[in-house]
Amino acid sequence: MGSLQGSTKGVSMRELAFLLIMACALVAGLGASTAKPFDYSSAWKEIEKLQNDGLPKSMAAKVDSLYAAALREQKTDQIRLQRFHMAAWFRTLWRDC
Repeated sequence: MGSLQGSTKGVSMRELAFLLIMACALVAGLGASTAKPFDYSSAWKEIEKLQNDGLPKSMAAKVDSLYAAALREQKTDQIRLQRFHMAAWFRTLWRDC
């Protein structure tokens, strides 16, 4: 059995590390490109239903997940809608107190 050191036939550790890094980058790139975009339309419908059903905690959790997706996907229109929706919701809470 020969060692990798001094062998001209074996793969060096540097080459092995490079190949490993490239493989990881390729897999990460494929995973990012195949990620399904967030369905904002159905999320807003669900948020409206939760609000109408009187489930504020569930609604807030769904709005938070929508906001996280909007930040990740850099959807400024959805970020603005989320902020407007939460501000209106807080106004309703304060008015009802």
